[in-house]
Amino acid sequence: MPVEIRLYGRLRDAAGVKSVTRTPPEGTTVSTLLESLGKEYPGVAEQLFDDDGTVRNRVIVRKNRTTLDALSVPVDDGDRIAVATQVVGGGHTPPGTGFDQ
Repeated sequence: MPVEIRLYGRLRDAAGVKSVTRTPPEGTTVSTLLESLGKEYPGVAEQLFDDDGTVRNRVIVRKNRTTLDALSVPVDDGDRIAVATQVVGGGHTPPGTGFDQ
């Protein structure tokens, strides 16, 4: 059974798709799945991985609605993997935009 990988925010923009479906071999981990996704979509790889290949701290990965602390967990048939990056930054919010009230 296939695994659905849903992309959000900048990852969706980088890939140009909302989700992809894969049928990974048995024993595939979430980490391996993300690595293969990064190879297919280089813009996604830039968002997911640091220069040394580790997953960036700001990446949030959920497996079947459970946030993962480690990506070494296996992917099971029918899983839904959601991947997003935290929105970081700040700056000046103009008065009257609703965020200053």
